[in-house]
Amino acid sequence: MFDSRGSVENPFSAVNFLFGAKLSSARRARKVSQAELGERVGLSRITIAKLERGVQNVQLCQVFLIARALDMPPEDLIPSSREFDNCGVSQDALYLELIRSQMASAIPEVDHEESSQ
Repeated sequence: MFDSRGSVENPFSAVNFLFGAKLSSARRARKVSQAELGERVGLSRITIAKLERGVQNVQLCQVFLIARALDMPPEDLIPSSREFDNCGVSQDALYLELIRSQMASAIPEVDHEESSQ
């Protein structure tokens, strides 16, 4: 997730990591277990744990369900631009990763990581 300089290697990982940290903090502040939160929103405890670790993408509808279950506004779970910028991800890296992910979904049989080098 972080490179040797402490910067985030993948901009999408940065967003997931920041969301997960906010989710974990909000859940703990409300003294709700991962299992209980999962029950409230229809997700497994394992999925909640993955979201909190930043290793699984969250769907927009899940953000709203989670926020409602924690009695908070959804925007409090979404990382701000300032938080994202402080992760050390450049705008160029974000655009490059976005292009790579779109290419991979459009042409899944091509290894885009190797073809970009």
